[in-house]
Amino acid sequence: MDTLPDNRTRVMEDNHSYYVSRLYGPSEPRSRELWVDVAEANRSQVKIHTILSNTHRQASRVVLSFDFPFYGHPLRQITIATGGFIFMGDVIHRMLTA
Repeated sequence: MDTLPDNRTRVMEDNHSYYVSRLYGPSEPRSRELWVDVAEANRSQVKIHTILSNTHRQASRVVLSFDFPFYGHPLRQITIATGGFIFMGDVIHRMLTA
């Protein structure tokens, strides 16, 4: 986005081949197909992470059982923080979760 004279802006469209964004409203059938009720999920697949469940401002690296596509790169490890954040890169400092 460029700032032009008189505080006007010009929006530049940048199309990428590594993702497609779609929004579904609550009345659309596809939104019901994609919804996962975590409370009703298969309990045999649920793993409770003891460190993240009982602490504040902590993060832990988790190995995934599947490839997670992130901007065209398949990831097998992510970092989950107690504040509800998911990090895809390396943890570079201790206050990452603050």
